[in-house]
Amino acid sequence: AEYPDEIHHPKENILFDRLKGRDPSAGVIVDNLLAEHELLGGKTQELIEIVKAIESEQFVEQHLLATRCFDYIDSQFRHIRYEEDTVFPLIEQKLSLSDWKSVVRELTGEVDPLFNENRSDYYDSLYVYLMESYQHGKTQRP
Repeated sequence: AEYPDEIHHPKENILFDRLKGRDPSAGVIVDNLLAEHELLGGKTQELIEIVKAIESEQFVEQHLLATRCFDYIDSQFRHIRYEEDTVFPLIEQKLSLSDWKSVVRELTGEVDPLFNENRSDYYDSLYVYLMESYQHGKTQRP
C-alpha cells in the first residue's frame, strides 16, 4: 500500500509541477491531481489502520473491511484512468525533450521497485492476483 504514496505519486508530482510550469492553464488540473494524491494517501492510511487492527486481533466488521477495500481500489482505478485519459496526453503535448531530461535528472537515484531490471516476480504475481480479485469482487460487493 505504501508504493503509490511513497514512490509513485512523488514522482508524478515532479512531472505535474513541470506541466504546470509549462502550461499555467493546466494549473487547475494539476492542483486537483495533487489534492487527489493527498486524498488517496489518506485512504491508504485508513486501510492500513484496519489491517493493523485485524493483525492485532481486534474485531473489525467484515462489511467495513470490504467497503474500505473496494473504495480504495475504485479510487485508485478512477485516478489512474483520469491520469491516462486526460493528464498524460496533455503532458505529452506540452513537455519538451528538455523538460523530460530535467525530470529524469530530478529522479536520478530513485529506484522504483516496479520498473527496474531487478523487479521481483512478486509484483507480477501480486498484480495478477489483485486484478482477478477486483474483477471477481465487482460482482459481489457489499
